[in-house]
Amino acid sequence: MAAGDERRKRGGSVLMAWSKRDIEQLAAAGKIKGFQMAGKPAPVQAPAGKAPKYGNQKTEIDGIEFDSKKEARRYQELKIRVMAGDIWDLKFQEEFPLIVNGITVAHYRADFTYQTGFGKVVEDVKSAITRKNPVYRLKNKLMNACHGIKITEI
Repeated sequence: MAAGDERRKRGGSVLMAWSKRDIEQLAAAGKIKGFQMAGKPAPVQAPAGKAPKYGNQKTEIDGIEFDSKKEARRYQELKIRVMAGDIWDLKFQEEFPLIVNGITVAHYRADFTYQTGFGKVVEDVKSAITRKNPVYRLKNKLMNACHGIKITEI
């Protein structure tokens, strides 16, 4: 399949970027039924006078509100992969307690988690700016130390 041409290694897991042609081929093969790719995600109005911290625009798809357009697009990609049977058990905003020496020091909330044939994947959609956020970087290290989970950054 053409998606294989766009595979790239990242954090030990293989991610696939699905093109419109890939989606059409899956639909023609009967792998996905009744799915329509939304054109443009609907922007959600922010409260008056409050600008987003990182310039992101809240977006709603399928009645789910996402923190950014990038996160909403990733949801659409993952939804197609679920329908194709590539991944399963897709969850949004799953929370993980970060416990050190028996004390809960924080919680990490993942944008997406899902299962593949290789195990559980925890994804966080990040921009170049938010990737450098010291709180996120610390929680990323704690996720690895406490749960043995390496977060896949998209």
